[in-house]
Parts: sequence; structure tokens; C-alpha cells
Amino acid sequence: MKTRRWAVAALIALTSCTEVKHFGAYWDKGVVDPALAGRWNKMAEPGFSMSSTPGVYTYVFEKDGSSYSLRMINPIDPRLPADEAARQKADNETRYAVRTLTIGGHTFFMVKLPPGPPGQQDGIVERYDISGGVLREYHMDAQRTSEWLEAKHPTAKNISVTTGDGAQVTIDTFDDDVFRLLSEVADDPKYWGLVERHRKVTK
Repeated sequence: MKTRRWAVAALIALTSCTEVKHFGAYWDKGVVDPALAGRWNKMAEPGFSMSSTPGVYTYVFEKDGSSYSLRMINPIDPRLPADEAARQKADNETRYAVRTLTIGGHTFFMVKLPPGPPGQQDGIVERYDISGGVLREYHMDAQRTSEWLEAKHPTAKNISVTTGDGAQVTIDTFDDDVFRLLSEVADDPKYWGLVERHRKVTK
């Protein structure tokens, strides 16, 4: 993330998350997915302990008008210095607006940052699905996306990719052209990598 190390840094593993500088008119096209409501706890990945599995420990989605209010909560280590513990507590209480958007045959989070300094990005988009009480989140593969754009859409505007260290896809303004481009690859699994799983624990 370039503009602010917000708490979603813990949420979405940092590499290849799709940054959105401006949601434009598409924020108003978002809806509330009833299946997200409630509390979700992180699942340990096979062969890893809970502490070594990256990601936020708990998500809490609460309905707030036409959006969800999302909290991302991590345990506070009692060994932390007081200032770091206070910072973690504040992060746990921070709330992010979330709406969802269907692109192709899949659903995407639109996660919006709280108001911040001039030039701050609006937030991120991320593909997800829910099955059997498990929320799965997918990042867009930056390298494959870069190759696809170079081959098929070399003059594409409002979407770009940086590769190498800190690789990620960036959307400048989420407009109709970006929506059409994402629709081309939304259903192709080679562009999406599973990065986190959370199990629902309360409605």
C-alpha cells in the first residue's frame, strides 16, 4: 500500500491487493451481501499454526445503512509496549465501509478507507466467495494481469500493474472500461490466488 499503512494491510496479505484510487460512480453501484453479516474467524492453513497463518484474526461485518461497517480485529499481545498496544486497540476499533459488486460470475468486496489526508486512495477491491460457512478471499495475480494487459489491452486506461517487489494491480478510477476489463478475467482462475479463509462463528 502506498499512501497509508491502514489496518487492511493485515487483512489482505499486502502482495497483489488491488488498490483503488477512486471508486467513482461504482461505489454507488455496490450492494450489501446478506451472507457477509456477522463474525468470521481466521482459519489456519494446512501445515501452519494459527499464529503463522497470515491475515486478520477476526472480521466483524455489521449493517450500516447501504453498506457494511467492517472491523478487523487482531489479538493484542500483552508483551507489547503500551504505545503499540494502544495503536493495535485503535486499529481494532477502526471501521471500514464495505459494499459488494458482481463482476462476471463472481462477487467482489469494495472496501473504503475512512476519510484521510488529501491524495489518499479510496480503498481496495478483492474477489471473494462464501461456501459452507467459509469466506474465501482471492488476490489478482499481478504478473499474469500484466501479461494479459500487455497482450490484449496495451492502451488500457485507469488500470495498471507494478511487478517485482510489492507487486500489485492499481485502479486509478473505477469506471465502465475497468469493469469491462475485469469482467474478461473474473471467471478465469489463473488470474486469482486464494490468500485467506475465515469461518463464520456468529450471524
